[in-house]
Amino acid sequence: MQPQVLIVGAGPTGLVAALTLLKSGVSVRIVEKDATYHPSSRGPGVQPRIQEIEHFLGTLPEVKALSAPVPTILNYYDPENPHRILRSTRMFEKIEATPAFPIKEPLITSQYLHERILREHVTALGARIELSTELSHIEQDENSVTVKLIKNVGGKQEEESAIFSYVIGADGGHSSVRRLIGLHFLGETHEKDQLMNADVDLKGIEGNGNGVHIFGDQKGFFVYFMSTNVLERYQLLIGGPKYEGIASECDAAGLDDLQAIVVKITGRSDLQLTQIHSKSNWRFNVRMVDHFQKGRVFVAGDAAHVHSPMGGQGLNSGIQDSFNLAWKLALVISGSASPALLASYEEERLPVIGDMLFETTKLHRKVFVDKGDQGAVQGIQDTMDILKQAAAPLTVSSPADEKTGQGNPFFRRRKLFQLELNYRWSPIVLDERFEGSDSAAPKDTFGEVGNDVRAGDRAPDAPGLVVLSKGTAAKKVGKVKGEQGESVRLFDIFDPTVHTVLVFSSNARLRRDLHSILQKLPACLVRTLAIVPAAFHPTRDEDFMLNADLVLEDKEGHAVRGYGVDDSVYTVVVRPDGMVGAFAKGPGGVERYFTKLLGST
Repeated sequence: MQPQVLIVGAGPTGLVAALTLLKSGVSVRIVEKDATYHPSSRGPGVQPRIQEIEHFLGTLPEVKALSAPVPTILNYYDPENPHRILRSTRMFEKIEATPAFPIKEPLITSQYLHERILREHVTALGARIELSTELSHIEQDENSVTVKLIKNVGGKQEEESAIFSYVIGADGGHSSVRRLIGLHFLGETHEKDQLMNADVDLKGIEGNGNGVHIFGDQKGFFVYFMSTNVLERYQLLIGGPKYEGIASECDAAGLDDLQAIVVKITGRSDLQLTQIHSKSNWRFNVRMVDHFQKGRVFVAGDAAHVHSPMGGQGLNSGIQDSFNLAWKLALVISGSASPALLASYEEERLPVIGDMLFETTKLHRKVFVDKGDQGAVQGIQDTMDILKQAAAPLTVSSPADEKTGQGNPFFRRRKLFQLELNYRWSPIVLDERFEGSDSAAPKDTFGEVGNDVRAGDRAPDAPGLVVLSKGTAAKKVGKVKGEQGESVRLFDIFDPTVHTVLVFSSNARLRRDLHSILQKLPACLVRTLAIVPAAFHPTRDEDFMLNADLVLEDKEGHAVRGYGVDDSVYTVVVRPDGMVGAFAKGPGGVERYFTKLLGST
């Protein structure tokens, strides 16, 4: 049988899309134009929100096992003594773990290892990655997409025509999918701002080598070594405002030449490069598409937006794209939802990406642009203006709001963790507590720390929930974690294949009405959790004991506090992507949400 979705590109964006679809029972075909998997660290930062997503997908334990400790930034800016560490600072803003936000810092995971883990999970579900296979043509109508693929086999090219229901372009910054469907790539390329990115083996660094070791200054050149989880293997960046003058030299450099460049910039002949595993040159190319969808074809990740590496957001934003799109696509393919649902992918993700590109461009300016070069400063400002217009209306924090990390331009604040990222403006979310009150408000895509949870926000975790009962309804949507008497948390129950309905009311009539509404929904669409206060013990014959997948005692009150539940809130609906779809005052609100979401099929 022909797979339903073609995924072009086998990086993290494409693999997360594939994994999420496969878990939902959607067949996929994954093609990758490269002949081999790349061996480089590339985007090693895995932000807290992405770790939560990978927890839902089941890949997080393996990612953590192959991660390096969170590094400290060590600055060596003393030309008189290049061994002297002038400053030691955190790389990331320090936050405390809480019941609602259990993950407090990013992971550092080499991208080639991260991708290997994702590939293993994808292949375990029956899919495979076809290397040396390139997309050459796309043609679509209202029912399907016809593509032509060119496969390089033994030095010969074989052309194949295939038909799919949908196509996802996750094929990077030079996306053939984006080009073939005619999307515009808004933004600019600044040839002066370049960077060499390499994976190298290095001896001679201070201590045990763990950390980000930065040599040079912000007016000329810098050399940046970041430790990985492999002993003596580092990600090496060489850049700075004057890097353009040595870019061609770095691009052509072999091991000995690169060693000489490192010694010249650092003043450290004791730093010995022993092997180059990979090397590439990056140009400041900050762009985003005008649309994330054209008919039955979508773009995600670098195919839709390219960032400065200074924010560590490229891989993370691409995974967010895929996770947002895949569950919606699964509902449409199964016939549970109208194809109109797919428009919400662009409506939710485009403003977020516009804001994030603005943020990473500000970070880029701190590291790469000499403030005395007015032409360069204006060029970056022009790019930022383009990004603001492309994603308008949105709000962008002012420089006065930034936590600077003691002035270190490599410091990363909480906003980049993506924990406050939201879709409050989305046409498919519903919050009956605030209807009409903020409809004209600008899109504050990354929210504020400590604000009350609303529809469109990340759904909080809540530990310490004791399983009182497992209803017969649990059989509908597969195995539900938690046995009677066991303590569980919401993040172990949330599932990327179903909606999770949190019922906080003990009113029997309302529960019956809700059950009647949920019974009308497509099978395997919803999982229901009845959350009751501490010391509340329903009798075994009460109706919701049978109608809920789990009855949970909120023994420590984390669920009620985390979701801001009061007498006005009856039910919270959590989407498959772990975002709040609805706050409903009664069963009617739940019905309205699913009607809005699923449309007319």
